[in-house]
Amino acid sequence: MSPFLPRLLLLLLLTAIGIAWYFNLGAIAEEAFTAFHSLGYPGVVLFIVTYVLATILLVPVSLLSLAAGAMYGLWAGFLYVSIAANLGAASAFLLGRYLARGKVQSALRRYPRFSALDRAIGDNGWQLVALCRLSPVFPFNALNYLFSITPVRFSHYAIATLFGMLPGTFLYLYIGSLAGDIAGNTTDGANLLMQGLGVLSTLAVTIYLARIAQRSIMQLSGPTNEAPERETPAKQESDREAR
Repeated sequence: MSPFLPRLLLLLLLTAIGIAWYFNLGAIAEEAFTAFHSLGYPGVVLFIVTYVLATILLVPVSLLSLAAGAMYGLWAGFLYVSIAANLGAASAFLLGRYLARGKVQSALRRYPRFSALDRAIGDNGWQLVALCRLSPVFPFNALNYLFSITPVRFSHYAIATLFGMLPGTFLYLYIGSLAGDIAGNTTDGANLLMQGLGVLSTLAVTIYLARIAQRSIMQLSGPTNEAPERETPAKQESDREAR
């Protein structure tokens, strides 16, 4: 197996940590946390609506996921982001299927990897949805519109998306929660070490699942670009005799 996936996930992890540090996510989250909590549960609703709109508009939502971990903590943030991500994925799917199908088809025609998935989706609908959600090769927002123009049923898409996104969502929330604790000085050295080991363990599991998913996707969808068969002199002679 190519080391591409582990390297990609490690790059995503380092990028997420870099974003959290550069933008001082802890301080931003502290201010936002105060503002959202002054609204009570409507603040949570506002966060979810913002996440859903960003998903529909193809705005990267990774920073929102990190911010949720810093603002709400690991488990509450995981719940809110899971709700928001699934609502956004469902909304984009329905929008692409019923209102913008032609534009989505035109935009995705240029990507042979997506075309291969489209060919395989008929027999392996929910499996491919779940596997693609586990693989970081396929961007979250683009997948919502990709699957909207395939034959996959909405119910299968929604359930596979729900479970397929869990590992990646948990990883982002864990990183965000850790970054918030570091920036806010709310954890001691021992807890920080344990949380760091937890992030690394989660990353290792995510890499393992992503590698399995990528291998399964290749088996189900087949190669996207097959090289033409090279004709040998014997094959050329055989073709002439057949004619």
